[in-house]
Amino acid sequence: MTDSSADLPWSYYTEHNIPFLPFNVNLDGGSYLDDGTVSAETFFSKLRGGLAATTSQITPEQFKAAMEPLLKDLLRKVKG
Repeated sequence: MTDSSADLPWSYYTEHNIPFLPFNVNLDGGSYLDDGTVSAETFFSKLRGGLAATTSQITPEQFKAAMEPLLKDLLRKVKG
């Protein structure tokens, strides 16, 4: 599992079945997930236009929702 700070191409995550947790990006009054919802071109264009952007980490609830299925699967494999 990784988060969007790994900055890998989207195809890498899918080809290697890597679970992905995107950061939250706040831009132009909206909140987006750093999962390709907003293109890099749009993002940087807005920054060059003078808009400020902030990011925030995932919430504990988001982390738990992502990790629980992975841990359950691992436990199932270990118990065999």
